[in-house]
Amino acid sequence: LNVAEVYLTYHFAPPNKMKEERNGVDIRGQKASLFFLTHTDGQFNFYKNLLEVPALSESPILSPISNSGLIAYKYKMLKIYLENGIRYYRIKVTPSLMGNALVAGELVIQDSIWAIKSLKLSLPKHQMAEYDFFEVSQTYQIADSSYLLEKMEFQYNAKYGKAKRSGRTAVFYSNYQLNKAFPKKFFNNELSATAQEAYERDTSYWAQIRKEPFSKEELTFIRKTDSLKAVFAQKSWQDSSDSVFNKITFNKLLFTGQGFYKRSEERNVLLKPLVFLYTPFYVAGPRFSYWVSYSKKHKNKKFFSVRPTVNYGVLNRDLKGSVNFFKLYNPFNRGTYNASIGSDFGVINSYNSWIRGFSRSNFYAHDFANIFHRVELFNGFYVGMGAEYANRRSIANIKFDPRGDSLWGGNAQTTGFSPYKALYATFGLYYVPFQKYIREPYQKVILGSKWPEISARYRKGIKGMGSVIDFDYLEFVAE
Repeated sequence: LNVAEVYLTYHFAPPNKMKEERNGVDIRGQKASLFFLTHTDGQFNFYKNLLEVPALSESPILSPISNSGLIAYKYKMLKIYLENGIRYYRIKVTPSLMGNALVAGELVIQDSIWAIKSLKLSLPKHQMAEYDFFEVSQTYQIADSSYLLEKMEFQYNAKYGKAKRSGRTAVFYSNYQLNKAFPKKFFNNELSATAQEAYERDTSYWAQIRKEPFSKEELTFIRKTDSLKAVFAQKSWQDSSDSVFNKITFNKLLFTGQGFYKRSEERNVLLKPLVFLYTPFYVAGPRFSYWVSYSKKHKNKKFFSVRPTVNYGVLNRDLKGSVNFFKLYNPFNRGTYNASIGSDFGVINSYNSWIRGFSRSNFYAHDFANIFHRVELFNGFYVGMGAEYANRRSIANIKFDPRGDSLWGGNAQTTGFSPYKALYATFGLYYVPFQKYIREPYQKVILGSKWPEISARYRKGIKGMGSVIDFDYLEFVAE
């Protein structure tokens, strides 16, 4: 069981401007299996011709009360009834073509004003990648001569092999402020924001605002998770749990990789599985290679990792290797460093065909060191700069194993050239127009954009410090 409660203020201005402030968040279990913990998951406004719910379907879904609904749907009157002197029509809707992105279910419409009183509609299974069944229900209330959404409920389930998963989300709306005048630039690309205190609300806070009491099963689960949470916070339990995970076994060493994790410090070490230690076919013959990775995640979402790699050639008896560093030093503006240093084989043309890409002529040997820094200056606009220094050599004079040549089309030629040093500098500007995001207490969560990333990248070959190259390269990319 997974249970989540979210209390938020939702701002909306027609036709599609939205912003939410999450005032309280309490999640027990895994939130990944729960749908609609934020309005960024999609807008279920059936008065619009098309429903765009990217969390469910990449294709927009045609509403049964859209302008073209009479063409795409079949309608059947199920019942006409009076309630408080008002006449309502209960109507069944079904898709006229099953292959289209259409819903099925029932609508209750008020006579004369033709407003939705309630609805219960299921979305097409073939349009959803994650769910086998998904149903949305809505109930409206009359306030200030307007029909306002009072409650929205989702029922959903999915099957993964023999495992089944089902869920329910109930959303309650209240305290409407109609015709509100928003300040200029109130709506922007920040769609949702959550302060740290939202995750620290106590039980009395939730008891005051909760709209629906928990079931007996949910209460039992909540008491259990609260007790377990207290146990999990104890260092003795964390050390005990880590000792189980860190236990060295034959299966881990050979097949899955041996890990060493320290929960209290979010520190992780992983050793490469021994089954991948030997590479029988490579450009310079068989090689033994091994790597170890170390990573550490901080509470403030900063992250660091380092990965040393070493490989040894059986045929040429040559030792090569590298060390790669990565650091996320600012989770809000995605400030990162990448650096590496080592001696290994390099690829001349990474865009070659599959066969030519693995042929001897596409490889060279080099000693190298590089660093690259990228940071977001303002929303969606990134700047990146870096440098690389390399000592490059041809592989024409090394020994080769001819047994692997047939795999790459029998191409045994190498690219010969005199050794040289190369120094590069790179600079790039990257822009994602209208990039949407969610602000969490310690990080910025990028939601993406409908627009492609536009970039300008400049690469300079610098003649100096032993480098013999000298060129300028500029490219513009939209991807």
